This record gives sequence, C-alpha cells and structure tokens, in this order.
Amino acid sequence: MQNLSHLVEDELSAEESVSSTDLPVSDPIRKLRQKILELGLASSNELLRIEKEIASSVDDSVDFAKSGDLPRPEDALTQVFAP
Repeated sequence: MQNLSHLVEDELSAEESVSSTDLPVSDPIRKLRQKILELGLASSNELLRIEKEIASSVDDSVDFAKSGDLPRPEDALTQVFAP
C-alpha cells in the first residue's frame, strides 16, 4: 500500500481502499475504524463503502482542479486580505 501522504502524486483511486491492516497501529483513522466496529456503529462493509465514496470524491476533486485554468499573473494581488 502506498504511503498515505497528502501529496497529489500519491492519489488513491476509488478501486483501491484503505485497509485497517495497511495503517500504522498509532494511526487515528485505524483507531476510529476499530472503535466504530467495536461499538457496532457500522459494519466493515459499510466502512469500506464509505472509504470508496471518499476516495472517489477526492479523485473527482483532483480531476476538477487539474482541468481548471491556471490563475492569471495579473490576478496575483487581487482579493488578498491583509489587516
């Protein structure tokens, strides 16, 4: 499994899912997943479906961002907030 960093190069497609065995023991996502399962708040299949939905949404957002126009240089200093 790839490193779960926030770099664009480390995209996670909807077909790939995050397995709890792929995460470090101290990972908060793994801990939350385990707690949800222990409390019976969701099944493993439900969590897998949610993970796939999230991965798909992230992929769609990345595709949208990549397909957009780059900002124009003349707009670099517009709409800048400075107190």
